[in-house]
Amino acid sequence: MKWLAIAVGLAALLALAIARRESTRETKVKALASAVAVGETKPMEQPTPNHVSSTVRPTPLTVAEKAARVEKIRTDYDAIRKGVADELAAVAAASASGPGPFGETQVFLRRLALLEREQRADLAQVLDARELEDFELRESSTGQFVTARLGATAATEAQRRAVFRIRRDFDERFGFAFDLSRAALVERDRGRQEMDERIRAVLGEELFAAWSAGELR
Repeated sequence: MKWLAIAVGLAALLALAIARRESTRETKVKALASAVAVGETKPMEQPTPNHVSSTVRPTPLTVAEKAARVEKIRTDYDAIRKGVADELAAVAAASASGPGPFGETQVFLRRLALLEREQRADLAQVLDARELEDFELRESSTGQFVTARLGATAATEAQRRAVFRIRRDFDERFGFAFDLSRAALVERDRGRQEMDERIRAVLGEELFAAWSAGELR
């Protein structure tokens, strides 16, 4: 009976820890929604996990539990993205000259970049590295971009994943870089050249030519 009581107690503590982590993420998502609503573009601090004890490890999530949490994260961020898109549409509708002021469009793009980065951080708390990469290959703008470029080619899965990582590195480096000064543009161009060389090394000349041809379409 004593060991049963201990086991029940540990299960209760683990359940409390999971609830607290979920609560922390919900608070973060609400704060993020407020931040993007006012055009905040600084990446938010990641929440510190609430641990029951250094000797108690959370029970691994089942496939169904992971799927449910991933879907919740997806819907949370989709709702925020929709709010941002609706706001930009309202600005465009109020502008007689087109899609709205250039500055508004830049803020919109920064918000989307922030949301994608924060969503990835939340997913990383649920999925392992391989599962997260699989998700991003399917769902992220970078993954969809790479798939569109290499989908009809003979690139292997390993090559596709390597190119995805290279492109993601570039997007993360310049995702918030909307500085149009000469120095910033030169730096971005240098970064793109470095990315292209790394992709060329992964794909080889023939596949790289097919990859590059996508930019012309």
